[in-house]
Amino acid sequence: MLKIISAYYDILDVKDVLALHIKDDKLEIPVLNDIFTDPKQFKVKKLVVEYEYEGIVQNDYAYEGYVLKIPKEPLGVNNILLITSCNRVKQVILALTINSFLIKKPFHLVIADSSTPYLDANDGVSMHNNEPYNHVNDKNYCSDINLFVDAISKLSNIISYNIIHIKPRLEKGQGDANLITIGLSQASLIGSIKTKYNYCLKLTGVAILREDILSNLEDLLIDKDVLTYHRSHFGHGEYSSRVFGCKPQVLASVTQKAGWQDWVSTSAGDTEFRLADILNTHIKDRVLYTGKDESCLIENTRNSIENHIEENNIPLDIPIIKEFIEGGII
Repeated sequence: MLKIISAYYDILDVKDVLALHIKDDKLEIPVLNDIFTDPKQFKVKKLVVEYEYEGIVQNDYAYEGYVLKIPKEPLGVNNILLITSCNRVKQVILALTINSFLIKKPFHLVIADSSTPYLDANDGVSMHNNEPYNHVNDKNYCSDINLFVDAISKLSNIISYNIIHIKPRLEKGQGDANLITIGLSQASLIGSIKTKYNYCLKLTGVAILREDILSNLEDLLIDKDVLTYHRSHFGHGEYSSRVFGCKPQVLASVTQKAGWQDWVSTSAGDTEFRLADILNTHIKDRVLYTGKDESCLIENTRNSIENHIEENNIPLDIPIIKEFIEGGII
């Protein structure tokens, strides 16, 4: 039951006015001088209410010109997929397309990309010679970031998307740090007055999910800020993997504050180590390491991807799926 305890429109007691507008234990009232009269001309007034609803005393307010609703509509969450991408655009689109069919709830998409459309394929592949873990070669090199927009338009459960492209491409350590930090910052800013929290799942672009982690992040992070899958422990710290979920409004500030010395460390071999150090240093007690050794991802081989497509009934007439099934996109 809804009961108005007190209500003031600036200095004016309007408790009785609000009580008259309650219908079916709900109150929806425009905050206007025509309803309350004008206690102070040429000033924006504020309606402040204390009320009891279902046995709980609460407070709310609304400024002149807006509408006050009691009880408040339940706030939802924003599910956000953050993909970091570099020079394997078609492989990233393939993974994104497959993942979008696995993810049950609509989501926002952020792509943080450092592909090199200003380089030809030979120069682009040569640039990656010292980065064997990136697996860029003359058969999968694709830096055409314009392909993203058309591919995304074919995926019905993406609410909004933002493609952030960095050029010229930064060196590996600096580039990874930029992509993650900028991507998380963008993810933290997605929202509306109807949402409570943002939950972001960060994937290396070509990673394909075995299970729908994104839709379940709100429950998985109920008392944590970061959920990270990792492959092993090398004595240096947890080896934070290519996959982690987080509350980006928390982690974005942490990664921004870390700065060059923490992000690019001579004692940490790659991005995963550096990120693990940052997490362990700044929010250690708020990190959940799953120990699942990336069992949330399928094995990135042609056979396993083909089986995954079949098992999840992904339409074969989608251009990127069709191209893969016909032997393309290695």
